[in-house]
Amino acid sequence: MSMPAVIVKAKAFCLANYENGFDAFVECYEDSEWLEEATNEAGELMSWPELKANIIAIQKLRANAQEERW
Repeated sequence: MSMPAVIVKAKAFCLANYENGFDAFVECYEDSEWLEEATNEAGELMSWPELKANIIAIQKLRANAQEERW
């Protein structure tokens, strides 16, 4: 199965920003998880701006949690 273009973009974005806290997306997300992350509540694929905003929000949550823990 080929990945939808929005997921390909998301993976490339995370890889390009690996050192900026997006490593978990690169290291931990399987294709099925990417598909789940890129699907909205209506069961439709998000646009790239929507998915990018979600990825950035998740990364910020992770960063805040790590700051609090350390």
